[in-house]
Amino acid sequence: MLAFKLEILEKFERGKFITGVAVTEDNSSFLCDFHKTKDNLYVFKINPPNLTCRRTLSLPGAPYCISALAGTDKAIVTLPKKPFAQIVNTTTLKLNKTVRVGRNCYGITTTEDYIAVGKKTEINLLKSNGEYIRTIVIVDLSGYISFLHYNHNDDSILYRTMGMVNRIQSDGTLVYSYAVPGDGGIIAVDKKGHVYVSECYKSEILRILPDGRFHDVVLRSKTSFAIAFNESCNNFAVTNINGLVLIYNCK
Repeated sequence: MLAFKLEILEKFERGKFITGVAVTEDNSSFLCDFHKTKDNLYVFKINPPNLTCRRTLSLPGAPYCISALAGTDKAIVTLPKKPFAQIVNTTTLKLNKTVRVGRNCYGITTTEDYIAVGKKTEINLLKSNGEYIRTIVIVDLSGYISFLHYNHNDDSILYRTMGMVNRIQSDGTLVYSYAVPGDGGIIAVDKKGHVYVSECYKSEILRILPDGRFHDVVLRSKTSFAIAFNESCNNFAVTNINGLVLIYNCK
Protein backbone atom coordinates (compact mmCIF):
# COMPACT_ATOMS: atom_id res chain seq x y z
CA MET A 1 0.00 0.00 0.00
CA LEU A 2 1.22 3.49 -0.84
CA ALA A 3 2.21 5.83 1.99
CA PHE A 4 1.92 9.60 1.58
CA LYS A 5 4.42 12.23 2.76
CA LEU A 6 3.49 15.90 2.49
CA GLU A 7 6.07 17.91 0.54
CA ILE A 8 4.24 21.12 -0.43
CA LEU A 9 1.39 23.05 1.15
CA GLU A 10 0.42 26.33 -0.46
CA LYS A 11 -2.62 28.59 -0.41
CA PHE A 12 -3.48 29.43 -3.97
CA GLU A 13 -4.93 32.93 -3.79
CA ARG A 14 -5.78 33.35 -7.47
CA GLY A 15 -8.02 30.31 -7.76
CA LYS A 16 -11.41 30.32 -6.10
CA PHE A 17 -12.65 26.89 -7.14
CA ILE A 18 -10.02 24.40 -8.29
CA THR A 19 -12.10 21.52 -9.68
CA GLY A 20 -9.51 19.64 -11.73
CA VAL A 21 -5.83 18.78 -11.37
CA ALA A 22 -3.27 16.82 -13.38
CA VAL A 23 0.38 16.05 -12.59
CA THR A 24 2.80 15.32 -15.43
CA GLU A 25 6.03 13.33 -15.41
CA ASP A 26 8.13 16.52 -15.61
CA ASN A 27 6.74 17.50 -12.20
CA SER A 28 4.28 20.11 -13.41
CA SER A 29 0.81 20.51 -11.96
CA PHE A 30 -2.13 21.81 -14.00
CA LEU A 31 -5.02 23.38 -12.06
CA CYS A 32 -8.49 24.09 -13.49
CA ASP A 33 -10.11 27.22 -12.07
CA PHE A 34 -13.88 26.88 -12.52
CA HIS A 35 -14.57 30.27 -10.93
CA LYS A 36 -17.27 31.93 -13.01
CA THR A 37 -15.27 35.12 -13.62
CA LYS A 38 -12.12 33.33 -14.83
CA ASP A 39 -11.29 30.93 -17.67
CA ASN A 40 -7.82 30.03 -16.46
CA LEU A 41 -5.67 26.93 -16.35
CA TYR A 42 -2.73 27.46 -13.96
CA VAL A 43 0.56 25.63 -14.49
CA PHE A 44 3.05 25.19 -11.65
CA LYS A 45 6.40 23.45 -11.31
CA ILE A 46 6.60 21.10 -8.34
CA ASN A 47 9.78 22.24 -6.61
CA PRO A 48 9.59 21.21 -2.92
CA PRO A 49 8.96 22.92 -0.60
CA ASN A 50 7.22 25.26 -3.03
CA LEU A 51 5.22 25.47 -6.21
CA THR A 52 6.76 27.74 -8.86
CA CYS A 53 4.37 29.42 -11.30
CA ARG A 54 5.17 28.53 -14.91
CA ARG A 55 2.26 30.09 -16.75
CA THR A 56 -1.42 31.00 -16.67
CA LEU A 57 -3.27 29.79 -19.75
CA SER A 58 -6.43 31.63 -20.79
CA LEU A 59 -8.93 29.12 -22.18
CA PRO A 60 -12.03 29.75 -24.33
CA GLY A 61 -14.27 28.75 -21.42
CA ALA A 62 -14.19 27.89 -17.73
CA PRO A 63 -12.20 24.64 -17.26
CA TYR A 64 -13.69 21.95 -15.03
CA CYS A 65 -11.71 18.73 -15.40
CA ILE A 66 -8.39 17.74 -16.98
CA SER A 67 -6.87 14.43 -18.06
CA ALA A 68 -3.30 13.87 -19.24
CA LEU A 69 -2.99 11.64 -22.30
CA ALA A 70 -0.65 8.81 -21.25
CA GLY A 71 2.62 8.61 -23.17
CA THR A 72 2.18 12.04 -24.78
CA ASP A 73 2.85 15.68 -23.99
CA LYS A 74 -0.84 16.57 -24.17
CA ALA A 75 -3.77 16.95 -21.81
CA ILE A 76 -7.44 17.59 -22.53
CA VAL A 77 -9.68 19.94 -20.54
CA THR A 78 -13.49 20.03 -20.34
CA LEU A 79 -15.28 23.37 -20.76
CA PRO A 80 -18.86 22.51 -19.72
CA LYS A 81 -20.40 25.71 -21.11
CA LYS A 82 -18.81 25.15 -24.51
CA PRO A 83 -19.55 22.39 -27.08
CA PHE A 84 -15.90 21.33 -27.20
CA ALA A 85 -12.94 20.34 -25.01
CA GLN A 86 -9.51 21.97 -25.25
CA ILE A 87 -6.25 20.09 -25.86
CA VAL A 88 -3.16 21.62 -24.26
CA ASN A 89 0.49 20.84 -25.00
CA THR A 90 1.98 20.20 -21.57
CA THR A 91 5.55 20.85 -22.76
CA THR A 92 5.20 24.07 -24.76
CA LEU A 93 2.16 25.20 -22.71
CA LYS A 94 0.33 26.16 -25.88
CA LEU A 95 -3.31 25.56 -26.75
CA ASN A 96 -3.74 22.95 -29.47
CA LYS A 97 -6.92 21.95 -31.27
CA THR A 98 -10.35 21.57 -29.74
CA VAL A 99 -12.42 18.37 -29.78
CA ARG A 100 -16.19 18.60 -30.19
CA VAL A 101 -17.92 16.82 -27.29
CA GLY A 102 -21.18 18.73 -26.87
CA ARG A 103 -22.21 21.03 -24.03
CA ASN A 104 -22.49 20.06 -20.37
CA CYS A 105 -19.55 17.65 -20.39
CA TYR A 106 -17.92 17.77 -16.96
CA GLY A 107 -15.96 14.58 -16.37
CA ILE A 108 -13.27 13.39 -18.78
CA THR A 109 -10.73 10.58 -18.86
CA THR A 110 -8.34 9.27 -21.50
CA THR A 111 -6.69 6.07 -22.63
CA GLU A 112 -4.15 5.32 -25.35
CA ASP A 113 -7.10 4.61 -27.66
CA TYR A 114 -9.95 6.97 -26.80
CA ILE A 115 -11.35 9.91 -24.86
CA ALA A 116 -14.35 9.34 -22.57
CA VAL A 117 -16.60 12.27 -21.61
CA GLY A 118 -19.47 12.18 -19.15
CA LYS A 119 -22.84 13.77 -19.86
CA LYS A 120 -26.11 13.61 -17.94
CA THR A 121 -27.13 10.04 -18.77
CA GLU A 122 -24.28 8.67 -20.82
CA ILE A 123 -20.56 8.33 -21.37
CA ASN A 124 -19.42 9.04 -24.92
CA LEU A 125 -16.26 7.44 -26.29
CA LEU A 126 -14.40 9.44 -28.93
CA LYS A 127 -11.16 9.25 -30.83
CA SER A 128 -8.61 11.97 -30.09
CA ASN A 129 -9.75 13.84 -33.20
CA GLY A 130 -13.34 13.87 -31.91
CA GLU A 131 -14.62 11.07 -34.13
CA TYR A 132 -17.48 9.26 -32.40
CA ILE A 133 -16.87 5.64 -31.37
CA ARG A 134 -19.86 4.68 -29.24
CA THR A 135 -22.03 5.58 -26.25
CA ILE A 136 -22.35 3.84 -22.88
CA VAL A 137 -25.86 4.53 -21.56
CA ILE A 138 -26.00 4.91 -17.78
CA VAL A 139 -29.23 3.69 -16.18
CA ASP A 140 -30.72 4.81 -12.85
CA LEU A 141 -28.59 7.96 -12.92
CA SER A 142 -29.29 10.80 -10.49
CA GLY A 143 -27.63 13.98 -11.73
CA TYR A 144 -24.77 14.42 -14.16
CA ILE A 145 -21.53 12.45 -14.33
CA SER A 146 -19.21 14.83 -12.53
CA PHE A 147 -15.94 12.89 -12.82
CA LEU A 148 -14.52 9.97 -14.80
CA HIS A 149 -11.34 7.91 -14.46
CA TYR A 150 -9.99 5.18 -16.70
CA ASN A 151 -8.45 2.31 -14.73
CA HIS A 152 -5.35 1.20 -16.65
CA ASN A 153 -5.08 -1.91 -14.49
CA ASP A 154 -8.14 -3.62 -15.96
CA ASP A 155 -9.56 -1.28 -18.65
CA SER A 156 -12.60 -0.43 -16.54
CA ILE A 157 -14.09 3.06 -16.11
CA LEU A 158 -14.92 4.68 -12.78
CA TYR A 159 -17.39 7.54 -12.64
CA ARG A 160 -18.90 9.70 -9.94
CA THR A 161 -22.45 10.94 -9.65
CA MET A 162 -24.54 12.31 -6.80
CA GLY A 163 -23.93 10.01 -3.83
CA MET A 164 -22.15 7.22 -5.70
CA VAL A 165 -18.89 6.02 -7.23
CA ASN A 166 -19.45 3.32 -9.86
CA ARG A 167 -17.04 1.06 -11.70
CA ILE A 168 -18.12 -0.35 -15.04
CA GLN A 169 -16.59 -2.45 -17.76
CA SER A 170 -16.05 -0.80 -21.14
CA ASP A 171 -19.34 -2.30 -22.37
CA GLY A 172 -21.24 -0.62 -19.51
CA THR A 173 -21.60 -3.69 -17.25
CA LEU A 174 -21.61 -2.61 -13.61
CA VAL A 175 -18.75 -4.07 -11.53
CA TYR A 176 -19.56 -2.34 -8.23
CA SER A 177 -21.07 0.76 -6.65
CA TYR A 178 -19.71 2.54 -3.59
CA ALA A 179 -21.84 5.08 -1.72
CA VAL A 180 -20.29 8.48 -0.96
CA PRO A 181 -22.01 11.66 0.24
CA GLY A 182 -22.69 14.40 -2.32
CA ASP A 183 -20.98 14.71 -5.70
CA GLY A 184 -17.96 16.75 -4.64
CA GLY A 185 -14.61 15.13 -5.32
CA ILE A 186 -12.48 13.37 -7.91
CA ILE A 187 -11.33 9.76 -8.32
CA ALA A 188 -7.73 8.53 -8.71
CA VAL A 189 -6.26 5.04 -9.15
CA ASP A 190 -2.77 3.77 -8.29
CA LYS A 191 -0.75 1.14 -10.15
CA LYS A 192 -2.17 -1.70 -8.02
CA GLY A 193 -5.77 -0.78 -8.79
CA HIS A 194 -6.63 0.85 -5.46
CA VAL A 195 -9.20 3.59 -5.93
CA TYR A 196 -8.92 6.92 -4.10
CA VAL A 197 -12.02 9.06 -3.60
CA SER A 198 -12.08 12.58 -2.19
CA GLU A 199 -15.05 13.25 0.07
CA CYS A 200 -15.34 17.02 0.14
CA TYR A 201 -18.06 17.17 2.79
CA LYS A 202 -16.16 14.90 5.20
CA SER A 203 -12.71 16.35 4.37
CA GLU A 204 -11.34 12.85 3.76
CA ILE A 205 -9.67 10.88 0.99
CA LEU A 206 -10.66 7.22 1.03
CA ARG A 207 -8.83 4.21 -0.33
CA ILE A 208 -11.02 1.47 -1.83
CA LEU A 209 -9.74 -1.99 -2.70
CA PRO A 210 -9.94 -3.16 -6.34
CA ASP A 211 -13.03 -5.23 -5.52
CA GLY A 212 -14.92 -2.17 -4.20
CA ARG A 213 -14.47 -2.71 -0.46
CA PHE A 214 -13.43 0.17 1.80
CA HIS A 215 -9.85 -0.12 3.10
CA ASP A 216 -8.89 3.08 4.93
CA VAL A 217 -8.83 6.86 5.08
CA VAL A 218 -5.42 7.78 3.66
CA LEU A 219 -5.57 11.54 4.15
CA ARG A 220 -7.63 14.17 5.91
CA SER A 221 -7.67 17.55 4.21
CA LYS A 222 -10.27 20.26 4.75
CA THR A 223 -12.88 20.22 1.94
CA SER A 224 -10.58 18.23 -0.36
CA PHE A 225 -11.90 18.13 -3.92
CA ALA A 226 -9.51 17.49 -6.82
CA ILE A 227 -6.93 14.69 -6.58
CA ALA A 228 -4.52 13.14 -9.08
CA PHE A 229 -1.45 10.92 -9.33
CA ASN A 230 1.22 11.44 -11.93
CA GLU A 231 1.70 8.53 -14.34
CA SER A 232 4.40 6.94 -12.14
CA CYS A 233 2.24 7.32 -9.00
CA ASN A 234 5.10 8.87 -7.02
CA ASN A 235 3.43 12.28 -6.77
CA PHE A 236 -0.11 12.91 -5.55
CA ALA A 237 -1.81 16.30 -5.76
CA VAL A 238 -4.76 17.43 -3.64
CA THR A 239 -6.69 20.70 -3.87
CA ASN A 240 -9.62 21.98 -1.88
CA ILE A 241 -12.51 24.24 -2.83
CA ASN A 242 -10.82 27.28 -1.27
CA GLY A 243 -7.58 27.12 -3.24
CA LEU A 244 -5.35 25.06 -0.94
CA VAL A 245 -2.84 22.93 -2.89
CA LEU A 246 -0.99 19.97 -1.36
CA ILE A 247 1.61 17.79 -3.06
CA TYR A 248 2.53 14.41 -1.54
CA ASN A 249 5.40 12.09 -2.29
CA CYS A 250 4.18 8.49 -2.55
CA LYS A 251 6.11 5.31 -1.76
